[in-house]
Amino acid sequence: MESVPTRSPFHAFLFGLFATSILAGLSTPAAGQKAGELFEEVSEVLQEDYYDRNFRRNDLQTLVQKYRPQAQASRSLAEERSVIHEFLSHVPASHLALYSEATYETMLAELQGEARLTYGFQLVRLGEDFFVHTALEGGPAEQAGLLTGDRVVRLNGEAPENSPLLDWRSDDAWLPDPPIHDVLCPGQSFLYMLVERSPGLFLYIPVAPKWYSAVEATRASVQILETDRHRFGYVHFWFIHFSGLSKLLRELIAGDFAQCDALILDLRGRGGSAAEVYRILNVFDGRRDVWDKPMIALVDQFSRSAKEVLSYEIQQRQIGWLVGEPTAGAVIPATFRPVGRKAVLMFPSTTLGKHTKLLEGQGVQPEVEVRAARRFQQGADPILQAGIHSLLRHLKGNRHG
Repeated sequence: MESVPTRSPFHAFLFGLFATSILAGLSTPAAGQKAGELFEEVSEVLQEDYYDRNFRRNDLQTLVQKYRPQAQASRSLAEERSVIHEFLSHVPASHLALYSEATYETMLAELQGEARLTYGFQLVRLGEDFFVHTALEGGPAEQAGLLTGDRVVRLNGEAPENSPLLDWRSDDAWLPDPPIHDVLCPGQSFLYMLVERSPGLFLYIPVAPKWYSAVEATRASVQILETDRHRFGYVHFWFIHFSGLSKLLRELIAGDFAQCDALILDLRGRGGSAAEVYRILNVFDGRRDVWDKPMIALVDQFSRSAKEVLSYEIQQRQIGWLVGEPTAGAVIPATFRPVGRKAVLMFPSTTLGKHTKLLEGQGVQPEVEVRAARRFQQGADPILQAGIHSLLRHLKGNRHG
């Protein structure tokens, strides 16, 4: 990692995967596909299977007619994808996005706990700039010295928006999320990055890819935070994987966290499996509960779906309290459908009953609200610090800090 003088001029959740064996259906479109054909595939899927029949019957066709001419006039596939994103943003539900095959495959691997060759981070676009987002603990980016909140100036010498390594945006179209992008890892090559850590401080950081997973990042996140003569066990659930997290939590409580005064469960970012949510809740509130000390959950605007159900139940069952930002309000199951052009449509074809009715479009409000810093964080974590402060106050007799 090398400092550059300041004069340098550079400046998802899935409650259930209804797309079992979807990869077998992914295919490269035949040569000669015309502009607008991808849009037609997307709109056809929604007209057939979007969960809200009334919207399909009364409103969807009007939207299709509005955006079809723009899609047909697109001069590139990227331009047509932008039209589709704008079209989807007017369909009132979460879990609406056009994924690349690569992003879909990565997400599916993560939910299954499988390792993949990765640089270990995503990018978030804030305004015209790209910043490091979700740098996995123990992953290659973090090991190389990259920090969440670093502004990315160059990827292998190119501006991020021009880099072939920047995958399509994968944020929910209807929600006010900023664009999120995976960084493609096509092989064993180093990724050479120029980042701005703080205004005017530029760093060259080479990142070597490695086989890694969010499960490994969760295990790498485990630590005991000691402050003011108290010990807090901390673990970050990157995804609510199909299985395994409740078992890990029980192991930590019986082992590393046994002598801790409180637990910090970090639920920031993405979602996962609903079935595992209830197994996690049973650790705190069930016939085999094993933790009865104070507990907080950290949340942010990217906490969604399964994590929102978990957050809501933590509040309702009075297991603990939440610290951070209001969650995304994305509580509806996702279905996936290949639509050609190496694209996979994520969309809702059903609901999750009570939790969808209560939380979709609303989110969960934390008891202690703190805004995240996403630009130039330099290792700072205001939500975590607020959580620690809240626990200390609670242990001194002040409810929820």
